[in-house]
Amino acid sequence: VLVTAGMLASIAGIYITRKIRTGYINSLADSLEAGHIDLEEAAFGTAQQALTAPTETAEVDHSLVPGYYRRDKFSEYLKQRHGALSKDPGAEPSWRFAPLQQVEPPLSTPSVEDQLGLAMTGLRCGDPQTIHRVLNENTPLPAELVSVVLPLLDSPAVREDVSLALRRIAPAHIGALLDALRSERNSTTMRTGICDLLGEVPTQGCANGLLEFLDTDDQELRFRAAASLLRIRRANPELQIRRRRIFELAGLEASYCRRIWFTQVSLDPKINDTAPVETRAGRRVVQGMTYIFTLLLTTLEQQPTILAARALMLNAGAQRGTGIEYLENVLPQPVLHELRPLLIDTRLALGKVSARSEILAEISQGRLNVADELAELRSHIDKLRSERHKLESS
Repeated sequence: VLVTAGMLASIAGIYITRKIRTGYINSLADSLEAGHIDLEEAAFGTAQQALTAPTETAEVDHSLVPGYYRRDKFSEYLKQRHGALSKDPGAEPSWRFAPLQQVEPPLSTPSVEDQLGLAMTGLRCGDPQTIHRVLNENTPLPAELVSVVLPLLDSPAVREDVSLALRRIAPAHIGALLDALRSERNSTTMRTGICDLLGEVPTQGCANGLLEFLDTDDQELRFRAAASLLRIRRANPELQIRRRRIFELAGLEASYCRRIWFTQVSLDPKINDTAPVETRAGRRVVQGMTYIFTLLLTTLEQQPTILAARALMLNAGAQRGTGIEYLENVLPQPVLHELRPLLIDTRLALGKVSARSEILAEISQGRLNVADELAELRSHIDKLRSERHKLESS
C-alpha cells in the first residue's frame, strides 16, 4: 500500500509540475510582450528582481551581455519550448514578442600606438602620395616619427614635403638632428639636407653643432655647414662664434687652395689649352675661395667684409688693393699669408669667379656706386687703424 501510494503521488507530482512549467512560460512570455522584464538588465541583477518588479529601461553595454541572456535568443528558446509543450506544436502562440532594437557595437578608437604604427608603415611604403598624406595627417610631426622621416631626405620625390615637415619641428629636436648629422652611416644627401634645416634655427646650440662639421673630410658637407652657419649668424648677430677656430679653418683652406692653384697654373698650361680656372682643380679652388669668405662673414663685421669682397671683384689693381688692405687689418697674419697670393692673382679675381658661386654672386648683387663703396670701406679701414693705435698706446 505504501509503495503504491508513493508511486501515485510521484505521478501526480509530475503532472502538476508540467502544468506549472507551462503556465510559467506563458506568464513569462506575457511579461516580455508587455515590457515588464528586460532580460539583459536582469543578467546583471537578481532573477527575483527581474520577475517580481517592473524594471526601468537602462543603457546596457550589449557587448558584455552573454548570448543566452539576450532577448532575441531567449525568445527563440521560448518559442521552441512553447511548441514542444503545447498539444499542437505547429500552432501559432497566442502572444507576440516586442520588436527588438538593432544594437550597434560601439566604435573603437585606435590608440596612439596604433596610429603611430600606421603612420610608420605609410612612411616606409615608398609611395609619394601615401607619404604626403601621412605627413599632412601628422602635423606637427611627433617625436617618434622623426627618425623614420629623416631617411626620406634621400628621396627627390618627397624631399620638399619632408623638409617642410622637419623644419616645423626642428627647434625642438636639435639634438636628434645633430646626432643624425654626425652619423657617417647616413648618406651625404641626407646629411646636407639636415645642414640646410639647421640653418633655419638661429640658436647657440645649433651654431655650436654646425661648427663641428667645418673640418669634416666630406667637402660638400663642410661647405653646406658653413653656409648654414652664415644664415644663422645673419638671423641672430648676437650668437657667439669662436673667431680663433674660424680663422684657423680659413687658413687651412687657403693653404690647400694655394698649393692646388699654383701647381695648376705652373704645369697644366704647358699640356692643356683650357684656362686654369675652368679645369677641375680650378673649380675646386673657386669653391675653396667661396668657403673662405663664407667663414669670414660668419665672424667678421658683415658690411665692411662685403664691401671688401666687392672691391676684390673689381678689375683695377688699386681698387682691389683697398679690399686687401681691409683684410690686412682684420685677419691674423698666418691666414693673410696663405690667402694673399690667391687674392692678387688676376686669373683668380673674385669678379671672374663670382658667377660660379652662389654666395659670391649674392655678394656682388646690390652694388652701389663704386666710388661710394670704396669711400665707405676706406672709412672702416681708418677706424680700425685708429682703434689699433689707441690699443697699442694704452
